[in-house]
Amino acid sequence: MSGGGGDRLPGRRSLDRPIPIPLRLPGASAASGSQSYPGPDDEAGLLRKLLNRRRQSSAGTLPQQQPLSSAQLRRNRDKLVALLEEGQYSLLDEAGSMGAPSPVPSPITTQGLPGDDELLPPQVEESPAYPIGRITIHCTADSYDIKGLRQHLEEGGYMCTQFPEALYSRYMRRSGQVTGEIFFFEFGVACFWDLSPTQELKILRQSLQQYEEGKLPTAKVESDTFAFRHVPYSKPSIQNDLITLPTNMVDAHLMKLSISFALAQSTKLSVLEERALTIAAATRKLPMQLAQEGKVAVKSRAVAKLMGRVFIEQAALNLLGSVLDTPDFFWEPGVGDNMQSVYDKVFDYLEMNDRIEILNSRLQVLHELLDMLRLQGQAQHSDFLEIIIILLICVDCLILLFTLAALLGWVGPGGSSIHNQLASTRWGASLSALLGTGS
Repeated sequence: MSGGGGDRLPGRRSLDRPIPIPLRLPGASAASGSQSYPGPDDEAGLLRKLLNRRRQSSAGTLPQQQPLSSAQLRRNRDKLVALLEEGQYSLLDEAGSMGAPSPVPSPITTQGLPGDDELLPPQVEESPAYPIGRITIHCTADSYDIKGLRQHLEEGGYMCTQFPEALYSRYMRRSGQVTGEIFFFEFGVACFWDLSPTQELKILRQSLQQYEEGKLPTAKVESDTFAFRHVPYSKPSIQNDLITLPTNMVDAHLMKLSISFALAQSTKLSVLEERALTIAAATRKLPMQLAQEGKVAVKSRAVAKLMGRVFIEQAALNLLGSVLDTPDFFWEPGVGDNMQSVYDKVFDYLEMNDRIEILNSRLQVLHELLDMLRLQGQAQHSDFLEIIIILLICVDCLILLFTLAALLGWVGPGGSSIHNQLASTRWGASLSALLGTGS
């Protein structure tokens, strides 16, 4: 998500993008300020063009626009998205309309915690008027122990504010100067505002690592990067992964929390997408093998494990609520509807609904494939059991025939004496008469 989109400012035209040139109507005067209207001949020409275009469209000669893929949907962010409706801008200036006041960290010198004397975080892009900061989101675990993390930070001298599913704190140096803001989310995502990579790494390793539940391997950690800037009297908006915020906001941390919720859910969804792709890669050759050979050389236990992984991803996406559900934070007292509007606009900007639908479709296809392989394995096992049963019946029949032949004296060294003893009995005589032999 970091991409090249974060380097462009709203309203700046890319040099490689063609600039539209207005067309001059036929018969228009070249003099400045003059305007002419099409005559009858011009109208007939336009009508012929429209008819030709309709014939080409009906004949199928016009190129058909292909649907956007998942990756194209995530890159289609050139459109400027306003984060608030027209009637909600006045709430930005009203004191106390967005919840409790922002917490102010205590200027206590910490040891081993975030806040060592460091250089200020580097800016993404320098502008003489409005400098641009960076937003980094990391998904490092399945979940965080928010209560334990809050106690750890407060023992280090930091003042934290806990919200439903989230924990808010400010990053400060030893001098007490605030240089950034941090949002920790229960579903295993941390969002950093205006911190340097060194500061982020220190927090992830020293403060957060011991409170991670279901820690992800380093290669599986998902990270996204956005940019933000503060512009006086501007309207909150997002374009090309650049978030513009006004400087006159009351309780700006609530606005950032609303934005961070959507960004964190997007990063969490990226982790689920990568897991689904991993499962798809593990099962890619199985349909081809089934089509060519009529069977799959995969044990039923391996298929069951893959089905379990698919069920885990489906539960994480649809049941656990970390990606689909609207956060409970917006139902807290003092949080206005404008904050949920901000969240919804960022959620739509990130194409979350389309990505969730695509991921659900992929998981459903994987589930159907594995279910077919499971049934195929059961059918193969049933065929194997049928063959074993038939062989056992054949062996039992052979043993019975051999025993009967031995009793009748057809085989074996003692067959004659056994035969005579058998024939002396009533049922032996009947059996001998039935078989056409006598003693």
